[in-house]
Amino acid sequence: MQDEMDAELTCPVCQEIYTKDLREPVLLPGCGHTFCRACLCTVESTGKVLCPTCRKRHTGSPMSSLPTIYALLSLSEKYKKPLNTEAPCQHHGSPLEFWCRHCQEALCGHCLLTGHLREGHLVEKGAVFVAEKKEEIVSNISQLVNDVEMKKELIIKQMGDLISQIALNTEESQILHDSKTEAENILKNIPNVNCIDSALTLQVLVNSLETGTQKIPLSRIKMVDSNFCDKCKPCPDVEAVRPAVKLESCTSMEEDADDNREGMNTEPHSPLEREANEPFKYQINETTDRYMSESQHSESVIGEVGERNSLIFTRNENLNHANVIALRTKAPWPLRCYVIGNDGRTGKLKWENDKLHMYNLSRTQNDAQFMIQLSVVEWLISAESPEVFLDLRSDQHYLGRVYIRLYGHLRRAQHFLALCLGSLGPSYKFSKFHGVAKRGAPGETLAGGKYITAENTVSIQGLIPGLEWGGHHISEKRVGLVVGASGGRPTEDAFFHICTKDHIGRKFACVFGEVVSDMRVLRDAVRHMQQSDVQIADVGVILSQGV
Repeated sequence: MQDEMDAELTCPVCQEIYTKDLREPVLLPGCGHTFCRACLCTVESTGKVLCPTCRKRHTGSPMSSLPTIYALLSLSEKYKKPLNTEAPCQHHGSPLEFWCRHCQEALCGHCLLTGHLREGHLVEKGAVFVAEKKEEIVSNISQLVNDVEMKKELIIKQMGDLISQIALNTEESQILHDSKTEAENILKNIPNVNCIDSALTLQVLVNSLETGTQKIPLSRIKMVDSNFCDKCKPCPDVEAVRPAVKLESCTSMEEDADDNREGMNTEPHSPLEREANEPFKYQINETTDRYMSESQHSESVIGEVGERNSLIFTRNENLNHANVIALRTKAPWPLRCYVIGNDGRTGKLKWENDKLHMYNLSRTQNDAQFMIQLSVVEWLISAESPEVFLDLRSDQHYLGRVYIRLYGHLRRAQHFLALCLGSLGPSYKFSKFHGVAKRGAPGETLAGGKYITAENTVSIQGLIPGLEWGGHHISEKRVGLVVGASGGRPTEDAFFHICTKDHIGRKFACVFGEVVSDMRVLRDAVRHMQQSDVQIADVGVILSQGV
């Protein structure tokens, strides 16, 4: 179809598409064949006009006065022939319709006949070359897109690892802060210890504090020579010494102490290292004042950086010219990391049960030093099977935590996830379960879903349109299934039930998740519902990335 359209809108002589003024389409009255006016004027200049197609002689009006076929011209203006947009042959002015593989250049018909075929060059039609080139470009683009996607996934994983590490470090900083506070309290109470039982109790508490702090790994950041391998051998093709930052994990507190003592009294172990004044040491710890007091004659290399956490680089003669970085002012402590949404609400990040948890967004005030955008953290939520958690409480009694894996391909699962995160505004936090359906019978379920709005009212209105109901989403009633309970009505799409007893042969209308742990908590909730309310005290999602 496209080839036929090309033929109708192209002059048979010059192979150019019809255009206004120079190449207007005109019809020879004697035979009815159509050509561009420029070609017919060229034929007319030979003395007689013979139709280039049928060779019938034209004896009528001159070519310049033949009427333009405006319908054809209008159509050609709307339909541009893409292959003829290139410039014509510089030598002959004809369209470049061929490609010489030997010379790697485009040819017109005259070029083809005058040299390339005679010299045995491999020549093919331009359309064949264009088709091959398009296929090659498509292949290259596909490979490029695949490479970009692979690198994108790598970057996202690295960002996830970084976020996980920040969250872990802030968690550990809180443990250290609490341990130090408790240790100081113990010291204050030492004068009041007057009996064996009190002393033993205090010793158990101290042992517990030591165990907790020793579980937290230390990190050492030092400047190392990038031109040396792990065995300190110089690479042969290196011309200059360039220091680079390297992160090392300490395997033992005792080894670190020995390394530091030896480093202060040992000469650098290679000429290049001595020349580069290596190694550098990065030390931020409670003994900063001791180092500073020992370096009273030190030369300041770099002054204060910033106002709050100023750093100073010093060269200490007593430390074999090792460069020491020390904190000039007190760092913020303990560290805190939160997720922040577009509306300013925040949710805390917390490591629990060897998983990184993000709690729902709220207006709670915090003094976090690290704020991570929700849109970044959402990368780390599994798309196929996001996992959420619900903390249940009965009056003042904490019942436990329930983990639910959602079927991520369902809109109803995404709706439930949004209500766990609070990403669309309200969340299930402080929501109360409103009943137990079929108590004690097969198919028993715990019913919930009423959430609190920004106006402090209770609602069950769906937040996402078009949630699934019925059809192939129907499933047999099994323990642990999380199901929709709206009857397919959008005004009640926040309702959900969690099955606590099997009912073989009976069906749920729409299953969108299942409990992965802990069914015991849900059974306790069913039992407590007889005497008191059961509330979702906290809610959130598990981030799939970990360190």
